[in-house]
Amino acid sequence: MAKLINVGFGNVVNSQKIVAVVSPDAAPVKRMVQSIKGTRALVDATQGRKTKAVIVTSDDYVVLSALQPETIRKTFCGSHTIMRSEERNMSKGVLAVVSGFSGAGKGTVMKKLLESFDDYALSVSVTTRKPRPGEVDGKDYFFRTKEEVEEMIAQDQLLEYARYVDNYYGTPRSYVEEKLSEGKNVILEIEIQGAMKIKEKIPEAVLIFVTPPSVDELRRRLEGRGTETQEVIESRLSRAAEEAEGMEDYDYLLVNDDLEECVNELHRIISSERCKTQRNTEFINRIQEESRGLMKGDL
Repeated sequence: MAKLINVGFGNVVNSQKIVAVVSPDAAPVKRMVQSIKGTRALVDATQGRKTKAVIVTSDDYVVLSALQPETIRKTFCGSHTIMRSEERNMSKGVLAVVSGFSGAGKGTVMKKLLESFDDYALSVSVTTRKPRPGEVDGKDYFFRTKEEVEEMIAQDQLLEYARYVDNYYGTPRSYVEEKLSEGKNVILEIEIQGAMKIKEKIPEAVLIFVTPPSVDELRRRLEGRGTETQEVIESRLSRAAEEAEGMEDYDYLLVNDDLEECVNELHRIISSERCKTQRNTEFINRIQEESRGLMKGDL
């Protein structure tokens, strides 16, 4: 089955057609690109950015990408990891809990991940607040009454919950388990305290902390929004200092310096987690049983 990999800005290439990913700076590569410029054989996926990689396919297409060759290599390896997982019938997905400082770009990273790969689902929270214009029940939130949510809490149907401005917000266990059983990797964006609660209830959940490369960059991003007062920015930076004390409790640290590379690294982490032996006991047991049958001459 063909697997599509992200080559930048939402553009994808069939990974099974890739012959080579090379630097555009080599003279032979420059000549090759120049010779097909203006023909349908040359596909420019850079969105006007500098070409950093040239992808050669088996059907004689050449794709220009703004991603580094190493980034594409990691994506390619992750894609084939997922393909092998499907071939082995590893059905259950991975629950990835994503936290990070305000201004780290968590939302942007997850949005790009969902646009670039088709094996992810974003966790949908339950809330008691009223729907806002345009919000859809079951897509933006599961809108429930206070009594219904308190009953869910009493029945341990929420993986975690919190109360904010007199409204409940929580993560429904049934929705997460349903998506995982469908083979989807479920992405849950949540603050540190909630992440720790999730880990208590689902030890196999993968905790990922997203951070900018420096505090100076965090400040620059917050100020660059242009939507908050200096007082609010200082408050967010103060909160970041508190949250930084819990970073070591996470399984992975994800530095959001370049969006494309950050998204591909997140995909690679989750793909690798999905192939861990402890997540694939049913497959291992089946192979062991088949091997024993072979030794006995039953197969």
